[in-house]
Amino acid sequence: MTSWSFDSEAETGTWETVKSPVDVTLRAVTSTANGPCAVGNKGYVIGRSETEGWGVVIENGPAAAENSLYTVAATDDGKRVWFAGGNGALGYYDLEKHERRDFSEPKGMDATITSLTVSGKRSTEKLLLADDSGNVLPGEMKSDGVTMDWSHISQPAGDSALNALCSSQQGVGYGVDSNANVWQTTSDEGWERVGIDDASNSFYAAAADGGRILVGGGNGRVYVTPDFKVWTPFNVGNFTVETLDVDGDEMIAAGGSGNIVYRMGESDWQNVEWSKSKTILGVVLGQPSVGVGKGGTIVEQKPDDGDSWGGPKNPDDEPDSTSSTSSTSGGSSSDSTSGDSTNSTEEQQYDEDSTAS
Repeated sequence: MTSWSFDSEAETGTWETVKSPVDVTLRAVTSTANGPCAVGNKGYVIGRSETEGWGVVIENGPAAAENSLYTVAATDDGKRVWFAGGNGALGYYDLEKHERRDFSEPKGMDATITSLTVSGKRSTEKLLLADDSGNVLPGEMKSDGVTMDWSHISQPAGDSALNALCSSQQGVGYGVDSNANVWQTTSDEGWERVGIDDASNSFYAAAADGGRILVGGGNGRVYVTPDFKVWTPFNVGNFTVETLDVDGDEMIAAGGSGNIVYRMGESDWQNVEWSKSKTILGVVLGQPSVGVGKGGTIVEQKPDDGDSWGGPKNPDDEPDSTSSTSSTSGGSSSDSTSGDSTNSTEEQQYDEDSTAS
């Protein structure tokens, strides 16, 4: 005889804001071999050290042009971080060489690159880029490990942009659009629609791990599937889901009005309590799990024992319902041009808190 299975409540832990090295809007965050890394307006790339907290890694983007960065993703080994944004800005920061390279406007893609996903280890990675005009561009690293071979630009959803991209460990890419469509790459570098027939909300976020795909968007909707045959819907709150992450049995979603919700296994989605209410635009699970958003907001999950993962806390941790988008001015960097027409500049390690020169 079978019995009923009731959802339990997941423990969200304690979250708190921490000191940010910038006051510009932070738009995305990812995990790397050095710890969390976030990107935002004015081309800022910031990283977290276990001992020093958050510091500026790059202050003005891949081409030192201060184009805002909208998306970030790391290679599977976490040793190279790719980021992209306004005016076709694209580049990476190599954690082992402490070096950035500029690949901006690949194949003439000069619109705002709003999403990217990376699959594979450093020097053998594959990329998918999506811009706000509906264009999607795949590419892969050449055998020299530092130059890219770009394929052809396509428009899976026509003129509709793919608002978010993610990829599986096998290198299969997925994208979502504002018409409740989920797209999957095919073996011939094309795309096919794989959902969602009964959905009516715009999608703005996507994440993949271990064969499980999550997508989310308007009206607090999150959909989960292991096989694209059945999409399980969840209503995680009265807010727009701007960002998602999944790691094994853990899932996290965040977005409007500072909402962050967390789920472990088959438990219910639980609200994460924290002291701010600014929109969260990026989340990543890890040690610590991190959310980033408007006004340079950084919120972290504390470890279970109540101690810190490392790094100073925000001394001015008072409730604040404003949504500041003020920015700081970045300095300039002098880039040398390599033989492959990409720009390379040595930058600072994550544990340094001053800006790059």
